[in-house]
Order: sequence, then structure tokens, then C-alpha cells
Amino acid sequence: EYLRRSKEYLEKNKKEEEQSVRENQEWETLRKENEERRLREEKEEKEKLRADKEKNPFKWRLIDRMHPTNLKILFGELGKTTLEKINEIMGEDGKSLKQWSPGLITPERDNAVAFSSNGFYMRLRNKDEVRNTKGHIEINSDMAKYDLVAPDGSVIVSDIGYLEARRMYQEKAEEYQKQMLEDFEEQEELKQLESLPTVEEKRGFLERKRREKIEGLKIIKEKLVGFRKLATKRPGDEYFNRQIAVLENNPVQYLEEEITRVKKQQEDWRNMSDEEMTEYKQTREERVEYQQRKIDELQEIIRQINAINAKYDALLAKLG
Repeated sequence: EYLRRSKEYLEKNKKEEEQSVRENQEWETLRKENEERRLREEKEEKEKLRADKEKNPFKWRLIDRMHPTNLKILFGELGKTTLEKINEIMGEDGKSLKQWSPGLITPERDNAVAFSSNGFYMRLRNKDEVRNTKGHIEINSDMAKYDLVAPDGSVIVSDIGYLEARRMYQEKAEEYQKQMLEDFEEQEELKQLESLPTVEEKRGFLERKRREKIEGLKIIKEKLVGFRKLATKRPGDEYFNRQIAVLENNPVQYLEEEITRVKKQQEDWRNMSDEEMTEYKQTREERVEYQQRKIDELQEIIRQINAINAKYDALLAKLG
């Protein structure tokens, strides 16, 4: 009986040991599979990021110019974030400025109240002083004080109120985005130009770019789109084709003629009698001011066109 029980005990222990070994092997296999999957996913994500840097260099130029704190506010930890998260914050190419407000105002995010996709943020200096009776932070409180922080981590202005901080934050972010885009596009354009083998190809490239830049200006673009639609709807009316030709070949002439026309309207409003003005809801001053804004806008577009022409004339001159 003793031998029988001893044998049963040994067999039971053996089975338990074998079960334990099997379980350990299964756990080890599972651990290895999870580790392999993690490494594979990390490798795939790194490859996605590498490919995206080649595809969307402007976005990564913005990222490369950001301070680690700014990066943490936008993405958490950049080294641990994903391309999907980056694109959610910045957009695929980073060229459209986006603005965000975090769900929580925390020290980990440097008490940021608002941040832009290009790295600016508003830092609340006195969070505890602007809590209401329910414990909520009133970010627009008259007592709230802010720092405006640039993408490189430098403080642009300190200890200002909410409205001023918000105004400057939006203004500076927009100015920075515009300047970064202009610098990037100019450098990319020069790379393309240098890659062309002949002077004739370079000249053609520069003239195309000149035209694209001018026709991309807001008023010029809107006018061309409008006239082209009307020309399609009224194929027998040559007026629209003539306007398109002037806009394409001599946009400054078109804008100067527009300025002359608007100035004439402005003068008519100035000279209109008080009796005649009673027929209109707006006052004479409002009408004149409106016309002046149009004149100023047209003159600004002429200035931009002249700057574009000067730039491309200089590049063409270098070709000889």
C-alpha cells in the first residue's frame, strides 16, 4: 500500500511539474510573440515616419524647429507617438494652420490653454488663482495671466491678459506659418530649378512659377474663376474672354483700371446730396470707407504682383 501511494504521489508530482513546464513554455512563447509583434510594429511605425519625412518635408521642418516642451504639448512624447497622431494634430502636409485646446490644463503640458500645429502656445501662469467655486479653471478670467511661447520655447511676451494673449497667439502663429511656407516653397523651387539641365527649361520653369504665383493671389484667382465660368456659360460673349486675357497677360493693368473705377464710385458717393442719400441704409461715410478698403486691397495686390515680378526677373537675369 505504501509503495502504491508513493508511486501515485510521484506520478502526481511529475504531472504537475510537466504541467508547470508546459505553462511556462506557453507563457514564454506568448511573451516572445508579443515582443516580436511590438518590435515589428515599432519597425513599421519607424518606416512610416521615415517615408512621411520624404513625402511631407514641410511638416517635419516645423517639427524639427520645435522645443522638446512644445513637442510634448502637441504630441505627448514624440518618440512614442504615431504618424496618425501627428497627422491628426498637424494635417498630412502641415501646411494648413490648426489650433487646439487641451482637455485638461496640466503641468505636464506646461499649463497650455491653447496650442497651434506649428508650435505656439498660451501658458496660463496663475491657474490656481482663476478657479471658480466648483474648481473649474476660468481661462478668460480678468485675473488670468498668460505667457505666449514660440515654437523654439522662447517667451515672446509675458504676464498678459487672456484677450491680448489670444490675439497675439493667433497673429504670431499665422505670421510664422506664412513665413515658413514662403521660405520652404522658395527653397523647393530653387531645387527644382537647379535640377533642370538647360537654360531654356529653366526659363520656362520660372515663367510658369511666376504665373502660378500671380494667378494664385486671392483677387486674381477669384476674378479668373468667375470670368471663366461666365465665358463657358456665354460662349458668344467676347467680353469675358477679353477680361481673362487682360488678367492673364497684364493683371496690373486690370487692377489699375479697377482702382480707377472704384475711385470714381467713391467720388460719386462723396458728391451725392443728402436727399439722395436718404434712399440708402448706409451713410455716406460708410460707403466712402468701404470703397477705400477696396482701393487699399487692390493696391496691395499690385504691390504683391510687383514683388513677384521683381523676384522672377532677377532669377531670369541670372540665367543670362
